[in-house]
Amino acid sequence: MAAALPRVGALRAPAPPPPPPEVLGRFLTGDDRVQPDARVQDVASLFFARPDLEAVALVSDGRPVGLLTRARLLVKLARNFGHELYARKPVTRIADLSPVVLPEDTPLGAVLDRALARPAATVFDDVVVVNEGGAYVGHASVRELARQQGLALERSRLEREAALSRARDLEELERVRA
Repeated sequence: MAAALPRVGALRAPAPPPPPPEVLGRFLTGDDRVQPDARVQDVASLFFARPDLEAVALVSDGRPVGLLTRARLLVKLARNFGHELYARKPVTRIADLSPVVLPEDTPLGAVLDRALARPAATVFDDVVVVNEGGAYVGHASVRELARQQGLALERSRLEREAALSRARDLEELERVRA
């Protein structure tokens, strides 16, 4: 006796795997770091030598303790006597010692919520990224994170439109069959 064949349409293809999550660790823009006791003039030289460098993390024993952005450095050094006042001092004198520090598995939306809730002067400072043990992994540009969030929203919109189109096509097919 032959095995019974399944009804047409009774078997479904397995669902596609969910898209990879949009998490902070996927969008690192750098992992530059200096010791907290580095002199301001040495860190300034690093920024001047690398025009693409926007931020460096202050890292001690593998853990982030601060963040220095190019903008913050330039503002401090450009003030009257700024170079004379800070050049030989440790970078901790001018760095942000309480930057936004988040785990690498933090969802992109939550990262942007935290970053954009900061005061206007620091709203676009990089976000410091750590692993589950709290060790420094890198930093991420808020500008890049916002761009990635926009791309994710656009992908979501396109997927929704495609799903609605498939649903309309199936409804039309059912109507024709009936």
